[in-house]
Amino acid sequence: MKRKENTVMLAFTAFVLGIMSLVSFLHGYVGWLDTYLLLTGRAGTGQYTGIIAVLFFLPIVLFVLALIVHLRSHAYKWVQWLVMLSLTFSSIAIIAIGDGLVEYHFSIFMVLAALAYYAHLHLIIVSTIIFALQHFVGYFTFPELICGTDQYPFSLLMIHAVFLLATSGALMIQIVVRNRHAKEVNEQTIRHQSVIKALLGNIASTTDAVTSNVAQLQHTSADAKLSANRTVETFSHIDLGLLLKWRTLMRVKAPS
Repeated sequence: MKRKENTVMLAFTAFVLGIMSLVSFLHGYVGWLDTYLLLTGRAGTGQYTGIIAVLFFLPIVLFVLALIVHLRSHAYKWVQWLVMLSLTFSSIAIIAIGDGLVEYHFSIFMVLAALAYYAHLHLIIVSTIIFALQHFVGYFTFPELICGTDQYPFSLLMIHAVFLLATSGALMIQIVVRNRHAKEVNEQTIRHQSVIKALLGNIASTTDAVTSNVAQLQHTSADAKLSANRTVETFSHIDLGLLLKWRTLMRVKAPS
């Protein structure tokens, strides 16, 4: 089951990496939305080429490592963590490569929703912390990579943070409830299996007892039949003896 989960998530991670590559191509080579960026007074992210390159290749490296571990071993938890990191940094890269446009921030919620598939609280928590650090640290160091401009109001950034935390909280509550329900169902299944096992044991014991009683009855019946046959045979001998004595007596009494 866990291997299938990792296979699904690896496929989804590859899809997100494809989106990241498409955004990189459109913004880096096609000049997509350049007119919009000029009209809105955004400076762009050309001065952060090195950082963007690191952000681009980091999720790819993490994905390759996850794929290798998935194919060569059964370390499912390592694959989950590597997938989480790859997806998280893919979203960060999409935002940075996409000149910090707010539309690309929706990729954060896509990543969190995808990670909920694992039903693993720690993955959601760590991913949320990384996104929170991206927003707070990035805002004061490289605001263009987060917001597209260094004039973005901090209060608006707080709105992003609030919805990020709310989304993570909702997902974690759902995971807790789901895991608790799954645990209850599993415990109930175990109890039912124990009852069924006990019933089958009782049925087997009853069957053995009935079989033993039948065998005993058959043996008793055979003994009774043998005894009856012997009794009949004894009476037959007695009758024959009496008949012979009677005939002898009659011959003696008869006149010469």
